[in-house]
Amino acid sequence: MVDDVGRHVLPPVTDPPLAHGLKEVGHDLLVRVHWIVRPAVTPATLDAVEAGLRMLRAGGFPLGMAVDALNSLTLFVLGHAAAEVGIGTSSSGPGSPDWLASLDADRYPLLLESVRSGAGVDDAARFTFAVESLLDGFAAQLVRGS
Repeated sequence: MVDDVGRHVLPPVTDPPLAHGLKEVGHDLLVRVHWIVRPAVTPATLDAVEAGLRMLRAGGFPLGMAVDALNSLTLFVLGHAAAEVGIGTSSSGPGSPDWLASLDADRYPLLLESVRSGAGVDDAARFTFAVESLLDGFAAQLVRGS
């Protein structure tokens, strides 16, 4: 399974715009990762890392920044996947909208407002926002030459 994910996470390096390519990588990884069990150090995952580093290097990233950017994106996606799996599919379990709606309004007024209004509760929109923010930050770092 680890090899299967590694083979499909990063597409072959073509020539996509950097941000678009990494957004696809992030979304693809999120769809494929349903487990977190051990470091994924297999030929397939190492090939995927190498492909990602080539993409970033081709986009102008120095090697160290490329490694940091790829690791940051990967860790974010894994963390997001773990959090989503942790919530599960129950409509009333801990972390679900129904569960959050039952919280003490005096103690958690902003959380309840978010649940009631729907502000910030779309998992896909949150994932896209975070990936785009990471990519914007990476691009800014590259421009600054950090």
